[in-house]
Amino acid sequence: MTILQTAQQYRQKQFNVIPIQTDGTKKAIGGWKAYQERFSSEHELQQWFNPSHPCGIAIVCGQISGNLFVIDFDEQAAENYPKWMAEVQKQLPKIARSLFIVETPRPGYHVWIRCEAEPPVGQNLALS
Repeated sequence: MTILQTAQQYRQKQFNVIPIQTDGTKKAIGGWKAYQERFSSEHELQQWFNPSHPCGIAIVCGQISGNLFVIDFDEQAAENYPKWMAEVQKQLPKIARSLFIVETPRPGYHVWIRCEAEPPVGQNLALS
């Protein structure tokens, strides 16, 4: 599967997709604020995610992506994530089964959650 096909699959699931740098900074290429208000077009996806312009994929969180927010496990992820997930499975098994988990290169984990209400914006919910 190509990166374009991956971006298109995310888009089909109503996640707003933008390109990011591949240098480890995760910086959006060309900015991201406008994409909080509008979806990237198929034309943009084809321009961004073609083999002649290598980039990564990012998802714009918030209302535009179905009230998506992400819990980011970076610091001590190998220790903290399993403890957190065990607690969620114990207390909220139905929710635990519906979570979308992405392993990150750091290594770490992103837990994607869609809420009924608009999620918190740029807020640390917890630190270890």
